[in-house]
Amino acid sequence: MRRLARASLLATLVGCHHASAPDDDRPRTLALVDQRYSVQPAVWVPMTAHVGVPIDVDVAIIAGEGCDRFDDADVAVAGLVATVTPYVVEAAPCGHRAPFDVRTFPVRFDRAGDAVVRVRVRAADQGGAEVLLERAVTVTR
Repeated sequence: MRRLARASLLATLVGCHHASAPDDDRPRTLALVDQRYSVQPAVWVPMTAHVGVPIDVDVAIIAGEGCDRFDDADVAVAGLVATVTPYVVEAAPCGHRAPFDVRTFPVRFDRAGDAVVRVRVRAADQGGAEVLLERAVTVTR
């Protein structure tokens, strides 16, 4: 029985490792979040920032069904609007739903004023539809 359990665990781990190997050619897709969690918000940014000083944009990403690998994000700042687009690399299902992982992406504003951080993701609570979550930030000198 123990040998069977170890073999099953090893097969799961090997399957996940292979699916998330960095040289894999699997497609990158928008990260998935779930806004229903009350313990961890899907997106968190500080309410204030200082010109030229990076702030952390925290995104609670769900790996999805299987062994998806968390990837980087595209971050673009135009004036007082920052857009963060986090990604995962899709993998074959490996028998479990992965928990979320909070990923942090730095954003820096170069001028003072009322700014907005937009995070482009897929929302699990909306059937995986693409959404744009916005958070306000006051940038001071």
